[in-house]
Amino acid sequence: MEHSPLGRQVTRAGVTVRVLIYRVPSEDLRWTLEIEDRLGGSTCWNRTFATAQEAYDVFEQHVRLEGIRSFTEPAARS
Repeated sequence: MEHSPLGRQVTRAGVTVRVLIYRVPSEDLRWTLEIEDRLGGSTCWNRTFATAQEAYDVFEQHVRLEGIRSFTEPAARS
């Protein structure tokens, strides 16, 4: 498994999540975006991304539109 260097911990408004951006090169060259909250809950996008930057940009857009707390609320789980 290959992890993007764009993956990192992000803290906004006192809420910290871990951004995971990864792919399995032998299976698929597209990137997966997954967000983990402090309790180990996970939100994973159903679609994959052509680049790691595209995946990170989608994370940032989600935070702008929905707020970082959306990853820590039960309704955000997918």
